[in-house]
Amino acid sequence: MNVMTIKPTVELETKSGFRFSVRPADEGDDAALTAFFEEHVTKDDLRYRFLSPIQHVTKKQIEAMTHIDHRQTEDFLAFAPDGDEIIGTAILAATTPRPTDIASPSTTGTPPPTAALPTA
Repeated sequence: MNVMTIKPTVELETKSGFRFSVRPADEGDDAALTAFFEEHVTKDDLRYRFLSPIQHVTKKQIEAMTHIDHRQTEDFLAFAPDGDEIIGTAILAATTPRPTDIASPSTTGTPPPTAALPTA
């Protein structure tokens, strides 16, 4: 089994010269992430992020971002240059194909496509 190892903190700089750091979220980030959503994220931004008209982010939603498996889901936190304040968060999630997700001749009624490979 291959498990990706992520460097704990990465320092980045934008084209305009703004410097910040990014690292994966962990269970110790619950309070800081809650404060980020309560103090810096507008109701419209919450609606776009969670695709529903929520008024605040619940403890369960925060835990879903911080208590993760780091294999199929990763929540990245961006920090201000001083490293104390969260200035952004992004979730990257992967899915594992299930047998029902894969089209096969038995489910589509058509043969699988073929391709001619060049020969030497």
